[in-house]
Amino acid sequence: MLLYGDAVIEGEGLRVPHPRLTERRFVLAPLAEAWPSARVPGRGAVEDLLAAVADQDAVRTELEW
Repeated sequence: MLLYGDAVIEGEGLRVPHPRLTERRFVLAPLAEAWPSARVPGRGAVEDLLAAVADQDAVRTELEW
């Protein structure tokens, strides 16, 4: 689980938002696409966080189900 609205959860075996969410373009890019107005509690707008990791390589793949 990456986010749960604006909740911050710290329990045994579960931390929300995910502690390294803001460091990973491969997570932030699809999140920004699916939820453009998303905010990570205590960290800011997903679009801004994505800009900070824009130099990371990420490959988009299409899945056929």
